[in-house]
Amino acid sequence: MPRTTFGELVTEDPGDAVTVDPVMARHYASGAELGRLEQVNLLEFERSKILLSQHLPTTGRIIDVGGGPGAYAAWLAGLGFDVDLVDPIPLHVQQAKARSDAGASFRARLGDARALPFDDGVADAVVMMGPLFHLTSAGDRHRALAECRRVLRPGGTLAATAMGRFFLFYKAVVGNVVREPDARARVVSVTTSGLRPSTEPPFPAYSHRPDDLEREIAGSGFVGVSIHAIEGIFNLLGDLPQRMADPPSRQALLELLHTFEEDPSMTGISGHLMATARAPEA
Repeated sequence: MPRTTFGELVTEDPGDAVTVDPVMARHYASGAELGRLEQVNLLEFERSKILLSQHLPTTGRIIDVGGGPGAYAAWLAGLGFDVDLVDPIPLHVQQAKARSDAGASFRARLGDARALPFDDGVADAVVMMGPLFHLTSAGDRHRALAECRRVLRPGGTLAATAMGRFFLFYKAVVGNVVREPDARARVVSVTTSGLRPSTEPPFPAYSHRPDDLEREIAGSGFVGVSIHAIEGIFNLLGDLPQRMADPPSRQALLELLHTFEEDPSMTGISGHLMATARAPEA
């Protein structure tokens, strides 16, 4: 059976040899992802859960691809879903297993979005909340989406998150990084190409325009593709933690985002996008 390589880790999962970018592997091996959604990016987390609640089936088996330490997997398992988490970072899998042992139970294993260790047609839904911006080549993203389609039953649901094209642009403007000409040129280059290289911290990444994301999903054989804004540019509010801690302010943000979540003007500026789609019926 071919071996799959993740940084320095070797597993016996099926699929061609693949390697996680070493810069990304070092970043996540530091433990940076644990608690990020719940403590730092709470608006992204809450909005993503709302969108998932709207589009996932009410019961069944869900595969969480690139599920990290298990924030979404634990939430989904708590709702009664049968959940499998797959992630290429050994620390994430260890953290996910610890989270599963401490609460709502789900399965966690090492694996790669481009070669999922599951049989055909076993899942009612697949959630993929990170791989599309970690896989910087179009070919790798297509492989990952094709794998999602393969493991879904006919008519099964895909929910996949992407980084919005102007996310890093707005972040650089808010941080006034663009005051320096060289930095400004880098921001323009990244925004034009969508590609943040390994030289730009914290890791290489790819960002999508909404129509490009829709074409990639549809081009991988999915039907009924819809693109939703997750947090618009509200994630750049300087007082966002205070607003999220204040129930009326939090509700106002969530309601406004929900109202315009599919409006092209909102999706075009959103920090993150969620694509929802279905595998074709047999």
